[in-house]
Amino acid sequence: MTADLPPTPAPSPGPAFGVLGKRRSDAGWTEWRPALLVLIGSAVLGVAAAGFWLWLAPRVPLVATSDHLVYMQDAEGEQTVGQDGVFVLVTAAFGLLCGAAVVAWKRRGGVALVLALALGGVAGAVVCWQLGMVWGPGDNIAAAAKAAGLNHPFPAPFRLQATVALLVWPIGALVSNLALTAGFGPRDEVPAVFVPTGGVTPGEWQR
Repeated sequence: MTADLPPTPAPSPGPAFGVLGKRRSDAGWTEWRPALLVLIGSAVLGVAAAGFWLWLAPRVPLVATSDHLVYMQDAEGEQTVGQDGVFVLVTAAFGLLCGAAVVAWKRRGGVALVLALALGGVAGAVVCWQLGMVWGPGDNIAAAAKAAGLNHPFPAPFRLQATVALLVWPIGALVSNLALTAGFGPRDEVPAVFVPTGGVTPGEWQR
């Protein structure tokens, strides 16, 4: 006769599932933390972009006449279009730089970083737009005309006529990031293929 062995207690699944859940949570935060930094950094760069926009964009000259009306000094001028054009160039440059910087920082990329570049680009463009209007010539045209005097030009407030230009920054960032990731990103390893040798006929290999 053999002695009965005591039953082996089953392992408790509680701690194992707890550790697994914690690891998944930590992995998710590790993936989204760089994306959050990219989003905030892009919005902060909008401040610098606003400074470049104000520095490079042409002013739209206005003039007040004796009939207490304000007109554009050059009705056929292209200063208004020039302001939009400079905004597009500045935000495109910042978008391309943001996309390249993310590739240099995180070459492997990921969905989270791509989303952060897109949303951060929109945020940076909006910050540039709003700060440009705040830092530019004031909105009180009547006071500016009175200070300048009759028939003396003064700058009009900054305006962005084509709001679709706000998409230039995120598009530039995504194009730059995807192009550089495709060209210089890490490559996936090709799995090795086992090829049997010796004693195998072509017919057997096909079967």
